[in-house]
Amino acid sequence: MCAGVHKQLARALGVSEVEIEEIALGIDALSCSEAEKRLLHFCIRASKKDNYKIMKEDIEVIKAFGYSEKEIFEAVCIVGYFNYINTLSNTFGLGSE
Repeated sequence: MCAGVHKQLARALGVSEVEIEEIALGIDALSCSEAEKRLLHFCIRASKKDNYKIMKEDIEVIKAFGYSEKEIFEAVCIVGYFNYINTLSNTFGLGSE
């Protein structure tokens, strides 16, 4: 269900079918900078239940790719927000038929 909803939203926002298929292949298949890929991988790690294992050194790696503490904080806030939305959606069956 999630992938279908995200594809619909992407189309509504003007993302092309080619871009949607590229995204579906995963982060490493994206045609974006290495810095963006590193941040995306970091965000996925931050979304996991064992995110408490993220160390200061892990954040320093992301900073070395040019991201400020503020930008990293904003990225983690977005991850947290979507984890919250997913919890609500999953608990109450939102979006399912």
